[in-house]
Amino acid sequence: MKKGTIAIIMIAVFCFASVATAATTPFSDVPSTHWAYGAVNKLAKAGIIDGMGKGGFQGDKTLTRYEMAQIVANAMTKSDEADAENKAIIDRLSQEFATELQALGIRVAALEQNQSPLKISGFAQYRYEYAENPRTLTTNGLASQYGVASDKTQSRTALNLFLDNKFDGNTYAHVWLNQENLDGQINDSNDIEANVHVQEAYFANKMGNIEVAVGKFLPDSGLGTLSGAPFMGGGRLAFNIGNEKVRVWSTKFGGMTFNQGDVTIPFSKNGKIIASYFGDKGKNLYDATLAGFVYNITPDIKLDGEYGQNKAATAKLADNGNTPKAAYLRAKYKGANPFQVGSYGVAVQYRKANDGFDIMSMAAPYAWNAPYNWSSPAGGGVANNMRGVELSVETTIAPRLIFSAAYGAMKADVTSSFGMTAGITPGVAKDNQKYLTAQLFYLF
Repeated sequence: MKKGTIAIIMIAVFCFASVATAATTPFSDVPSTHWAYGAVNKLAKAGIIDGMGKGGFQGDKTLTRYEMAQIVANAMTKSDEADAENKAIIDRLSQEFATELQALGIRVAALEQNQSPLKISGFAQYRYEYAENPRTLTTNGLASQYGVASDKTQSRTALNLFLDNKFDGNTYAHVWLNQENLDGQINDSNDIEANVHVQEAYFANKMGNIEVAVGKFLPDSGLGTLSGAPFMGGGRLAFNIGNEKVRVWSTKFGGMTFNQGDVTIPFSKNGKIIASYFGDKGKNLYDATLAGFVYNITPDIKLDGEYGQNKAATAKLADNGNTPKAAYLRAKYKGANPFQVGSYGVAVQYRKANDGFDIMSMAAPYAWNAPYNWSSPAGGGVANNMRGVELSVETTIAPRLIFSAAYGAMKADVTSSFGMTAGITPGVAKDNQKYLTAQLFYLF
């Protein structure tokens, strides 16, 4: 794509965004200046709601209307404990978020009767994609789970179920179950684990300012340039230092030990910086440092981006002795709210990754979307051997049902590859790496 075309696209996004009045995330935000923040703070100080309870409220965190509605629902169940002034606040909040409460199926009586600590939620997904030059997967230990994709077109369905059990205010368990298949075929029918997977299963306990968790995780350090896959077993430590949030993981996968972590530093009420590290113990494939940012320019416009470099030995070998680098920059206007039919979002993203930066395809699909047949394991994200622009749109077509599509005008960073690069045989990488992905997402 020519530089002039990229400039026109970026200008169009920002001009269109000048009429902004609503959201910045897929689940539209409640601006931090909204009166609901002060109202919720007042209820928290009065003891009507727990500031870190069901809604996950934090004074320095931008919440979606969905999350705020959960807080309001929690307050509604405790209105008997409120005085006249706080009851009036609860009534006003319930009117403000009536649409979200109704979409959630929340009724005061039902909430009062249902105090079970076990919560069940999830989503279903259908995904179609076209890749002009697929990066053929090689058969490996994960092929039985994700399937081997080599065709230009393919479809994939997935069902994800989340089980969360809160034992008390400081102890909880989380389980994520997944069933996924490629082009209508259940992968490896002789292996039950190829049909139903335990993606995450961990137990966590908070002791003062420190939270310790052990089990199986999908680590999500940084902004997704690394850490998106796969699922790893080990431990996680999280704590705060003032307004800064620190997380550290030590996990194992495929006989390798991975260490990763991040530090989140707010620099204003609308922005934050995230510094992270991702590496294997021997620093053979990964020894990467990254820095990123998220900034809400207006309630409708969000900018985010991340830059990293990988100094691992094999990574350098793949990039002809150089230290491979990767970066993305994305601008997003609005977002599809699953409880507001007709809501929508558009985004434009530029990204570039040298060969060798992400050999094992550890990028998160929400940051580095790509056809599944571009990555190994086929987790849907890869920050390796590519450069170009992606345009995406999303809209809510029915309650809880979101349609999204993305077109990637991509090229290979190099047309001859090291061979350990995600699925590319040496010497056969094609310069043209254009793709189209589309999916339906149903939240339940």
